[in-house]
Amino acid sequence: MRDSLLRFAGLCIVSASLIYAARIYRADQPHGSPPPAPSPSSFQEQVAAEYANMGADEACLLQTLFDQFATSLQYDGQRTDPRVRTSLDMGQRIEALMQYRLGADSPFGDKYQSLETLVARELQERLALTRTAQPLTPQKRAAAVALFREMSAP
Repeated sequence: MRDSLLRFAGLCIVSASLIYAARIYRADQPHGSPPPAPSPSSFQEQVAAEYANMGADEACLLQTLFDQFATSLQYDGQRTDPRVRTSLDMGQRIEALMQYRLGADSPFGDKYQSLETLVARELQERLALTRTAQPLTPQKRAAAVALFREMSAP
């Protein structure tokens, strides 16, 4: 009987220790929902996150549009007399393409406003292109083509 009591007391002590350890561990952890996922850091991660928030059809449409725009911008640069000569020309072309294909009043529509902001920021940071008429040099054109290709395949 004494062995049974000692075994029971030992189990109680072990159980109490485990419960205490679990409470200490949980006290160190934030309560509620799990910690938020880290925000995307690279441009491609941010674009992928934007696409993940859309339906698959919408994402596919936008990826195709960006790929088509990159192809047309690259082709235009190979012409002897390119039509897209400035950053403003480029902006107007992408706006027209987006408005035509998406049927929106604004270039990306209200639905894709965060994507529009992302593209504008990236063009500004990478190419120093703003919505003013700056010459589109061959280097800046190649970088813009690369940017839109990244958006077509995040």
